[in-house]
Amino acid sequence: MRAVCLEEPYKIYVKELPDPVLADGQALVEIKLCGVCGTEVGGFKGVSPVVKYPVLGVGHEAVGVVKAIGEDAGGFRVGDRVSLEPYITCGECHSCREGRCNNCVSLQTCGVHRPGMMATLFSHPVPLLHRIPGDMSWEQAVMIEPLSIGIHANHRAGVKKGERVLVAGAGPIGILAALVARAYGALPIIADPMEERLDVCRRLGFELLCNNSREDLPGLLLKVLDGSLPSIAIDCSGAVPVVECLADCVRHGARVVFVGWPKTVCSIDVSWYIRKELNLLGSRNSNHEFLESIELIGSGAVRATELITSIVPLDGAPDLIRDLAERPGRHLKAVVRINA
Repeated sequence: MRAVCLEEPYKIYVKELPDPVLADGQALVEIKLCGVCGTEVGGFKGVSPVVKYPVLGVGHEAVGVVKAIGEDAGGFRVGDRVSLEPYITCGECHSCREGRCNNCVSLQTCGVHRPGMMATLFSHPVPLLHRIPGDMSWEQAVMIEPLSIGIHANHRAGVKKGERVLVAGAGPIGILAALVARAYGALPIIADPMEERLDVCRRLGFELLCNNSREDLPGLLLKVLDGSLPSIAIDCSGAVPVVECLADCVRHGARVVFVGWPKTVCSIDVSWYIRKELNLLGSRNSNHEFLESIELIGSGAVRATELITSIVPLDGAPDLIRDLAERPGRHLKAVVRINA
C-alpha cells in the first residue's frame, strides 16, 4: 500500500508500506477520501503537543469501502461504505467505564499516536466503523469526523434554542461548531481576524460576524448584540489573545468551552471566572457523536461540503500540507482523494 508519512517535522512524503494485516474484529478498508486538519499541519511544523514521530500514515478523517473483514464482523459486509472513527481506547479505565471514551487515559488517535488513514488501505476495529447512507457523497461523508468535533463542543456547552453563542475562530471546526449551534436553534456570532474566512461564513448565511483584528472582541460583541453578551463562548481558535479575553466576552453565569489548542501558555485571570461564576469546560475530540453527524449532514441541516476548498490526489498530499503550513489563508477544508 501507499501512505503519506511524516518522519519528523518538515519531512513528509508518500511511501510504499506493507499492506496491513487483517485481524479478527477488524475490517480492511480501501480509503476513498481523507481530510487534512490542523493536527497534520501542527505535526508537520513540529508544534503539536501530541504527535508521536515517525507517523506512518498521517490523517484521521477518512471514509472508504470495506474490502475484507475478519471474524466478529458486527454485521458489516464487504462493499459497505463506511466512516472510520479514529479514536482507539482501552475500554477499561474510569473514563471508558463512565462512557466518556474520548477521555480514555490511554487514548490513541490514528495518525497522531499510531499509523493514520491517509493511505490506500487501512485496517480498523469494526466497532469504530459507521455505515454511510447510499445517497451521501464521499465529499459529504469525509466531513463526518470533523463535524462530530463541532457537535461535541455544542454538547459540552449545553447549547439550547434561542441562546447566543460566540464561536471564536472561523476555521473548519469553528464554522462547523457554528453550523451545529444554528441547527440547534441558537444564534451564533462568529469571530475571526481573516476576512476571507468571514466571507465563507456569509455565504453560509451567518450574519453576526466580528473581525477581531480591527478592534477588541468584547467591544465588537457589545456593538453587534446591542449591548448584551453571549451566554456561551466556544473557542476554536487556540489564539492566546482570544483565550485570555473570553471572560470579558460572555455574560455572568455563562459557559466557556475550549476546543482549540493554544501553542503557548495562556494567562487567565481566574478572579473574573469567579466573579462572573463562569463554567469553564474543555472539549476533546468527540464521543459517540458520529451517528448524529451523519444525520445532520444527510438531512441537509449542516451543509458541510461548502467548507471544502481543495481536493488533491494522494501524491499531492505532502505539497498540500506544506502549503497549509505556509499559507493557511488559501485554504479552509483540504481533502486528499486516495482511491478514485
